[in-house]
Amino acid sequence: MISDILESTLENVSFDQVIQQIKQGIMITDTIGHILYVNTTFCGVTGYEPKEIIGKTPDILKSEMHDDDFYRFIWTTLYEDGYWQGEVYNRNKAGEIYLQWLDINDMKNDQGEVTRYVFIFTDIQKHKQAQKDIAFLAYHDPLTKLPNRLYVHQHLQSLLNKEHEHQQMIALLYLDLDRFKQINDTLGHSYGDEVLIQAASRVESCLRKSDMVSRVGGDEFICILSGISSQSDAETVAQKIIKAISQPFYLDNFESHISVSIGISFYPYDGDDIETLVTYADSAMYRAKKMGSNQYQLAQVEENAGAFEKLIFENSLRNALQEETLTLHYQPLIDTKTHKVSGFEALLRWEHPDFGTVSPMDFIPLAEETGLIIPIGEWVMRTACRQNMSWQRDGSPPTRMAVNISTLQILDSNFLKTVLEILEETKMPADLLELEITETIFMEESSSALLTLRQLREKGVRISIDDFGTGYSSLYYLKSFPVDTIKIDRTLIQDINTNQKSEAIAHSVISLANNLNMKVIAEGVETIEQLSILREPKCDEIQGFLFSKPIPSSNVMHWMENNYVEEKRLI
Repeated sequence: MISDILESTLENVSFDQVIQQIKQGIMITDTIGHILYVNTTFCGVTGYEPKEIIGKTPDILKSEMHDDDFYRFIWTTLYEDGYWQGEVYNRNKAGEIYLQWLDINDMKNDQGEVTRYVFIFTDIQKHKQAQKDIAFLAYHDPLTKLPNRLYVHQHLQSLLNKEHEHQQMIALLYLDLDRFKQINDTLGHSYGDEVLIQAASRVESCLRKSDMVSRVGGDEFICILSGISSQSDAETVAQKIIKAISQPFYLDNFESHISVSIGISFYPYDGDDIETLVTYADSAMYRAKKMGSNQYQLAQVEENAGAFEKLIFENSLRNALQEETLTLHYQPLIDTKTHKVSGFEALLRWEHPDFGTVSPMDFIPLAEETGLIIPIGEWVMRTACRQNMSWQRDGSPPTRMAVNISTLQILDSNFLKTVLEILEETKMPADLLELEITETIFMEESSSALLTLRQLREKGVRISIDDFGTGYSSLYYLKSFPVDTIKIDRTLIQDINTNQKSEAIAHSVISLANNLNMKVIAEGVETIEQLSILREPKCDEIQGFLFSKPIPSSNVMHWMENNYVEEKRLI
């Protein structure tokens, strides 16, 4: 038994030396509590030398952190069970309080009588502190020591649950430091860190004790104001923060200036859940930046509702290819000399299951913004080329197929490869494909785009400028870019028979194209009068409702057979 071993070996020096090396503190008392023995570790932790503590009672270690009932419970348990264990706060000789794990066991003789009590102390202060440090790091930013995003979510959820019962207002301020990147890029990240620390302190100084500020990302902070009485309370805090941040930041020998943009959302008016409040405040913050920074903006639910609808719209567009809700319609191009169909322009259509027919003016910009224009554009070209060859196999004469191309497609490094693969796959001759680009490509001044267009031209693909006269319209680029065709925009055609300026511009463009050996096409021709004015200066091709609206692929052959352009319609 442990009691027999200890009693028989306390007089054994070699065993005493072993006990002295144990990393746990050991103290032995008699049955009335007088200390008989302590080891080296015990002395190191408590600060007492053996001569100072032998003969005393364990009361010398009391920290006053526990009441009498606590100690009474320990001794009662010890008498009844023969042991006790648990956490105890003790005080060392210097008066410092420390936390220990304490095991107390009784020692009995051969007759079963208790003769000693053995106290074994394990210092868990460092372990507890390590646990606190880990917990702190899990919920706080290591640089500014502010709560982090995880803490914010838990704190805000707790407030929402509480304020929901009391019907009180909460304000969420989303902060982003303006021009912070400039400090990192010019002075270095160490100076940037110092700015963040100072900024965090300044923001904190603008808040009440009941409020909270957290760092949720690089130079982004969130403030939560609970129990405010009105919207103006949050606006006042925002103004204080803007003023505080606008003061100079002193970094060694450098004086730096930054500002802050703030977005504010309110519970329960802008939302009743965390994600909604954060999203609306974040959106308002970006609006503040767009309006010049160094200011605050309030959340606009209508604006964010529109953004949500846009997100739904984007997801629908992503699925449109797989769901086969995208289709192509084809509008004929009429040669003014032969009076025959010289080609078709493929026009993208989207029939949404919920929204109905969606205008290209609505979804094409979204496709470009999200990058979806790349896979959608590839699908359009492949489908149009495949359809063109299908008509030829059904007996239609070879005609050009015009496909609209986004600037983003041309700037894509795989565009040339994609076009050539589609031509090879569909077996369509390159000279039957006409890529319609807009004048915005000129504004990119991209050498890679120019090289791509030239390489396509060398392969036989035709290049046309769509909507000419509505964009950049630089004559220099007409000379530099490999262009085969100019398409006069419908806005210059619609009043050509009533507006002399429109007629003069259209005639000038036609003359310019003729002199540059380029083909010229007039879009949006709807009347005989417009047609007559365009034929005189030798406009090569006509496109518009006078001859046909864009029609589904399934109706094209029928249209060719029954509504073929007659010469008399061109007179």
